[in-house]
Amino acid sequence: MAYCFIVIDKKAFLRYLFPMQAVRKRSKVENAGFTLVEVIVVSAILIILAAIAVPSYMKSRLETNRNACIENMAKIASAVEQAKTMGFNDPTAEQLFGADGFIRSVPTCPSTRLPYTQFNPPRCPSGIEDHVSPLTE
Repeated sequence: MAYCFIVIDKKAFLRYLFPMQAVRKRSKVENAGFTLVEVIVVSAILIILAAIAVPSYMKSRLETNRNACIENMAKIASAVEQAKTMGFNDPTAEQLFGADGFIRSVPTCPSTRLPYTQFNPPRCPSGIEDHVSPLTE
């Protein structure tokens, strides 16, 4: 029994079967982009990651501002105590802050950027409830 192998060109065969349809080869430039599904999936992943990261960032920022405000109030309380030992019974802002004072510059609350106005005991000007000095009398 003899076998006969016929070699057929694929393009020629497809042109023979489908003469009206043009069979063309796609170039690498046409396949170089992203599909819409790929873009949507990547966008969804980025949105999920942002939804996880933003609340953590905001919480840490609030906590940092709170700690900085408490530290500022502790510095003011220390300056008031130093002023009292120097003979000032109720020190003013001019006596506490500046080149001749106990603190070089007026500290501000990091949440609102307002300067502290009450010194004995120090209070946060922002009015935020958890900005409370541990050194209040």
